[in-house]
Amino acid sequence: MTEASTRLRADARRNRDRVVEAARSVFAERGLEATVAEIAVRAGVGKATVYRSFPTRDALLAAVALDRLEWFEGRLRRALDEPEVGTSLSAYVADVFDRLRGDLGLAAALRSLDLAATREAAGRIRQLGNELVARSVSAGAVRPDLTVGDLRLLLVGLSQSLAERRVIDRASWQRAAELTMAAVRPESPPS
Repeated sequence: MTEASTRLRADARRNRDRVVEAARSVFAERGLEATVAEIAVRAGVGKATVYRSFPTRDALLAAVALDRLEWFEGRLRRALDEPEVGTSLSAYVADVFDRLRGDLGLAAALRSLDLAATREAAGRIRQLGNELVARSVSAGAVRPDLTVGDLRLLLVGLSQSLAERRVIDRASWQRAAELTMAAVRPESPPS
């Protein structure tokens, strides 16, 4: 391998990393409305450079979504490691809403679980989510009919609504977390 080809590969890697970092920022600010042209400008490269690493906009979105989904996977694993089952789901939900606040890219990643490139990560997240919900149900911390799909619906729906309205104040996002937990708590018996 020649020094020139090694340098070229290093340049290509740096450009790819710059594109992904720019895409994270632009998707966070603009959500799925972000264009490749905007991302290229932010990265300081031409559109052709973006397309060399990511042949489609979906491929670029998948790279960003995978990065975002890794956060969810790690946070779910930490929730499962917490000894207090009754509060682990609540803490997870609060952290998710805090993380989603102001990050339209992350909200979009939640909705993009059907991208081919994210299926494996999405499967792991669903499995971990199922485990967290099942443990919470067994502990009586949530209603017995709660599913991970129900929880995802609440998280995605509320976060999408807040993100679309460009709500970024912490209190609104904390309230969304509180409302989510109120919706999944076990019903009190009628008096």
